[in-house]
Amino acid sequence: MFPMNSIKEKLSRRTLINIAFYGVILIILWLLSKHYLLFHAYAEGFSIVIAVIMFVITWNARHIIDNYYLYFIGLTYLFVANFDFLHTLGYSGMNVFPDYDFYANQLWVVGRFMESISLLIGFYFLNKKKRVNAFLVMLVYGIISIGFILLILVFKVFPECFIAGVGQTPFKIVSEWIIIGILSLAILSLYRHKEHFPATIFYSLLLSFIVTIISELFFTIYINNYDISNILGHFAKIISFYLIYRSIVKIGINEPYQVIFNNLNKKKLELQRLNNEKIQLFSVLAHDLKNPFNGLLNLSEFLCKDYDELSPEERKTFVKDIYESSRSLYAITENLLEWARINLKNFQIKVERVPLLEVVQKTKQLLKIPLENKRIKLVPIDLEGVTIMADKQSLFIILRNIISNALKFSYEDSLIEIRHKDFEQTVQIEVQDYGRGMTKEKLQTLTKSLITSTPGTLNETGTGLGINIIKRLLELNGGKMAIQSVKNEGTTVVLTFPKELI
Repeated sequence: MFPMNSIKEKLSRRTLINIAFYGVILIILWLLSKHYLLFHAYAEGFSIVIAVIMFVITWNARHIIDNYYLYFIGLTYLFVANFDFLHTLGYSGMNVFPDYDFYANQLWVVGRFMESISLLIGFYFLNKKKRVNAFLVMLVYGIISIGFILLILVFKVFPECFIAGVGQTPFKIVSEWIIIGILSLAILSLYRHKEHFPATIFYSLLLSFIVTIISELFFTIYINNYDISNILGHFAKIISFYLIYRSIVKIGINEPYQVIFNNLNKKKLELQRLNNEKIQLFSVLAHDLKNPFNGLLNLSEFLCKDYDELSPEERKTFVKDIYESSRSLYAITENLLEWARINLKNFQIKVERVPLLEVVQKTKQLLKIPLENKRIKLVPIDLEGVTIMADKQSLFIILRNIISNALKFSYEDSLIEIRHKDFEQTVQIEVQDYGRGMTKEKLQTLTKSLITSTPGTLNETGTGLGINIIKRLLELNGGKMAIQSVKNEGTTVVLTFPKELI
């Protein structure tokens, strides 16, 4: 292992060498700017070489590149380089296209549109699990390129971008501002997908987009093809291409472990979370399934052997106990099945306006016997006419789990109250009990979605899956949950749903 200080010194030295090297190149280009065609050929040639290198390395490393954004733009820059090459040849004085002096400006506009749009739509592929088809990208961009080349060089119907003695046309200036707008959207998209990029790549891309916008701003104000604004615009373009190159080749491909480890680390953490969740689940199931099963087996065995010796009252007591054990087993099984169902990839919901009182009454009917056994009253307060924007079955499962928990931890002869609060953008449902309550430490375990099971006030059991099911269903329905609890005073669960479909 190398000492960290030694590694940092080497990286700093390498960075300084790179800055010095590219600084010398920019100085040389500035000195060449007095001979504009030579300067322009070198400036565009530098960008073209970088873009072609980006494509070649991306193409050859396409099976190992893990970041599909870098992969996509690495492919598309070949076609950007093609228009930059034609743009260079199209300059007056190059004598490649002698029939018209201002093809260069038209080809420039197409190249910049292709570059900016590619930088923006590339973010679409970031969340895709399947790699973009490289051959399809090549085909589509090839057809588009041929189409614009024909419009400009053969049919000559592409709008004029520069007029001698006048300067840039309104079409050219408006196009540059549209390109700046597209690049601004690309910056916003980059921030939205920040988690997909290591910090070095993120800031390199961000700076590249900003410098490209600066470049385009220079190209909105020049009067002729040889003035200082045009020269500064090309300098900014060189810097932006280098930064893209640095993101894709130097960091994204030559040092792919930064990208790969970033994604692997996220996947590792997610797998650890799922593994811990399963371990907790099996641990709780092993404990909480055993008790009701033992109760059922013991009670049913006792009834079978001593049925005739038992009084009607004793038989009734045993039957009641069997019912309680069966209900507990059913609740555990139902929660387990729901937990498995909502974690399936194809699980779908249908969001609609749901009458809250109807769902509460349905839940109350389902829990009628447990409520009666503990002599607890479930009291809806002013819920008539209240609707919730949610999936009806999801809302039922959420309320059933919350009310079941409130029932489980409530003392006998108490209340569970359900009310709502109406806000401008949201509706809140409050489920309040006056039972055992929770400590701050217990609340923290709930916020971490740990699968834990705590006996109720009459030693009722459960799987601890309820809170995970509630959180998952709320996430799918665009809802949120907050829990307020005071030890020995009770708990209030606050559910927040949007008023409109999101």
